[in-house]
Amino acid sequence: MKKLYLANWWERFFAWLIDVVIVNVFTSFFWNPVFWFFSFGLSGAVSFLYWTVLEGYNGQSIGKMIFNIKMTGEKGEKINYTRAAIESFGKAFLLPIDVIVGLVARPENKVRAFNILSHTVVIKLSSKPPKGVKYVKKRKR
Repeated sequence: MKKLYLANWWERFFAWLIDVVIVNVFTSFFWNPVFWFFSFGLSGAVSFLYWTVLEGYNGQSIGKMIFNIKMTGEKGEKINYTRAAIESFGKAFLLPIDVIVGLVARPENKVRAFNILSHTVVIKLSSKPPKGVKYVKKRKR
């Protein structure tokens, strides 16, 4: 049986923050005070595409690569672009709601709502398991 170690919230947060900075630097080239609202919408759309493409391809954005974490299916399998798009939508457009609903729905696993919807988890890729992490198990239906 394969053991998966969930990435902790801090690793996920800082990986997300790195990705947001990368996307915002890219979209800042389009920023103009007159078109601030357009720039904000552009940043969300570019973030969504960035995460969907990178995580759908290899399960890792640049931020996740830096922190040695990866998005996989609940059993550790590679995800496809559809699952990456579902997961990325919540991260790009609804993150506060996504986190709160996920914590309420599955407080023991600390996953976001769109992780639940896409049947994905973010795992640690190191050989040494972090302390205090629970194993991911397939939920019985």
